[in-house]
Amino acid sequence: MTAIKAALPDILIDDTPGGYWGGGCLPSQYSPLGINVYSYITSGYEGTKYGTSEDNLTANLARVDAIAADGAAGVFLDEVWNLIGTPLYGGTLADHKAYITSIYNECQAKGLKLILNAGVSSFDAWLMSNGDYLMSDEAYNGTRVPTASESPFVSRILVVAQGITSAANAAAITQGAQSNGFGHSYACNTY
Repeated sequence: MTAIKAALPDILIDDTPGGYWGGGCLPSQYSPLGINVYSYITSGYEGTKYGTSEDNLTANLARVDAIAADGAAGVFLDEVWNLIGTPLYGGTLADHKAYITSIYNECQAKGLKLILNAGVSSFDAWLMSNGDYLMSDEAYNGTRVPTASESPFVSRILVVAQGITSAANAAAITQGAQSNGFGHSYACNTY
């Protein structure tokens, strides 16, 4: 917590008590510093591992409400790549889009922002009308320029660097993302 507060990120993606894992991140410890906490929920992988009830719409709408009660700034909806293109877990594309739209509408009703994690740099622009931000590249190294999908929305795109273990690497990747026009970069692991 001390390192996060010292770094003063714009966005902290973590798990509040109302989030998927029922974590201990309390937005009240970060928001006075201008750090916007986004709490984690999922729509894909965990449902394949633990059971579909964890990711169903009713459960996730209740989580959105609980996240709002936690005082978070927003919701991070993971695994939306499962909900676009060819559906991987059954249902139609229309069903999957309705799922995302329902989550987004609930976020808006509760005054929350929504980050969608597509995890890919080529995506359907429809997603950007059903979320506030989109996490695209999950292996960003600080050098890639925005793709044709990302370019129209670059200020609302987060890119992720995995396995960052030094402040120097985190800074270099962040500076690379900024110089290439991305609105946000997110360094995982130690930084």
